[in-house]
Amino acid sequence: MDRLQISTVITPQIIGDEKFFARKALAKDFSGLMNPLIGVEHFQMKSDVLGPHANAGMASVTYIFEKSASYRSLDSRGNEKVITPGSMLWTTTGTGIVDSGFPETEGAIVDGIKMYIHSSTDQKHSEPTNVFIGTDQIPEIRKRGLRVKIVSGETSGTKNNTVLPHPLTLLHIFLERGNQFTHKLPAKWSGTIFVIGGRFDLSTNQETFELDEGMVISMANSVHVEALTLLGITDCELLLFSSPPINEKIVSKGSMAMESLTALIKSIVGYKNGKMGFIKIKGQIRNIIRPT
Repeated sequence: MDRLQISTVITPQIIGDEKFFARKALAKDFSGLMNPLIGVEHFQMKSDVLGPHANAGMASVTYIFEKSASYRSLDSRGNEKVITPGSMLWTTTGTGIVDSGFPETEGAIVDGIKMYIHSSTDQKHSEPTNVFIGTDQIPEIRKRGLRVKIVSGETSGTKNNTVLPHPLTLLHIFLERGNQFTHKLPAKWSGTIFVIGGRFDLSTNQETFELDEGMVISMANSVHVEALTLLGITDCELLLFSSPPINEKIVSKGSMAMESLTALIKSIVGYKNGKMGFIKIKGQIRNIIRPT
């Protein structure tokens, strides 16, 4: 099929409590149109309620909103980074790491987006790497009634020059009532819109959708460049993700996503045998045990 395929509009449920909650959109609910996104969630947290967890074979990407508290990321390779408000950290987990993320200040509210992105088979078997994009590396489009942060990728002639392991356009869009913005989705790329707040119309060359807070929609598979036009019904805030798909098999469990069941089992066994390392927590102390 050559024309743009569009998913149904889904409003994922909010899960969690006052210490941590998230609204999670999973690729399995969008008929493959999110590819290479495996999942994306809008989360808020006040403390490290999730603890350390193993990741392999995918990219784990954290983008923290400007009004958020800072978020500290720590992994079993000894990498430690404070993701300051308005910045993003891309981690290619490769052969596997154990990581932990938590507020820089206990009790402060971290507000942001977590993305899990499919990796190519070559990257699944590479060493883990990080790419940090600070606020000083993020260009913006500012017009009356419109602000677009180009966290990565490009739109409307404005480009973020940071090179990521896999192309990703991430736009954080603030649109006032009655104003509009058009992003041109490249041919054969997927696009996903996640509404943070407010209400707006999304128009494609096929139809128009009215989107509201918490709603998610995905689209893909057009052989043409597709104009996606947003028109604010109220003041609104949204994220637009766009990327070329990775059309390779994926077998996953938790935060491990490999190319075969054999590779997945090998990763799980490797984790249990310490090949990804560990992070042990005692009180406020986090001890890193490096991979064997």
